[in-house]
Amino acid sequence: MKARLPKLKQLLIFACLIALSLFLSGLVDSQLFSFLPLGCILVILANWMMFKSEGLSLNYLGIDKSHKPVNKILMGFLLGICFVFFNLCIQVIIKGGNFQIHYSPNIKALSIALVTVLPTVIVQQFYIMGYGFYKAKQIGGSIFAVLLTSIVFMSMHDISGNMWNFPFQLSNYFFAILIFSNALNRSGSILLPIGLHWGNNFSNSYLITQNEMKTSFIFLADQNDYIKDYYQYFGLLILGIAVPLIIIVAVRILFKDKSQYI
Repeated sequence: MKARLPKLKQLLIFACLIALSLFLSGLVDSQLFSFLPLGCILVILANWMMFKSEGLSLNYLGIDKSHKPVNKILMGFLLGICFVFFNLCIQVIIKGGNFQIHYSPNIKALSIALVTVLPTVIVQQFYIMGYGFYKAKQIGGSIFAVLLTSIVFMSMHDISGNMWNFPFQLSNYFFAILIFSNALNRSGSILLPIGLHWGNNFSNSYLITQNEMKTSFIFLADQNDYIKDYYQYFGLLILGIAVPLIIIVAVRILFKDKSQYI
């Protein structure tokens, strides 16, 4: 227990730095600094400071050239898109409906969305898969780190709605962290989780959507918005677990285990 106290203290200091970064970024007038990802700068700085205090650098998270950063981000991005598409396939299987292709999406809006989604993803990944995950893993092992970061990740999102949606939300956030942590450990780099998160958020919100949007390339049509019965409810819940497992297996096939770095 005594051996864990210094590590717990370091984790709490990191949490305070993250809270400070949120506070400071909230003070900035977004109109004046609309192109400055201040949140990214501050959260990366907080990670750098904590790693530096232990004689390490951000290279510990695999962001140096030896980790082929562009390749890992692009591969993660493609896996994130696949994750969204497979999830919609399950909805079609359980709830019916069909896919429609929008042959003339708004390319300008898509390009803007592609860029604007990235800073938020970077901020969240350095919150959950950066120094905090590294230190949580030291304190209580991999399972503790996944559970703790799942709670943190959930707190960063809106979980409002009726009680029947809660199991889906809980499952989504837990398996998201499980995917990110596997990607981090297998690739030895935070860049793969960043790519996964980026591809997921971009495609889910703009590219492959449940409803037709001006940016949609693929969208669902003729689908009932409501779950009709318990068969559909538990079918979506059970089959929804299959997609994260497919992505985790894909990551484990594509990347050798480099967990010794994390």
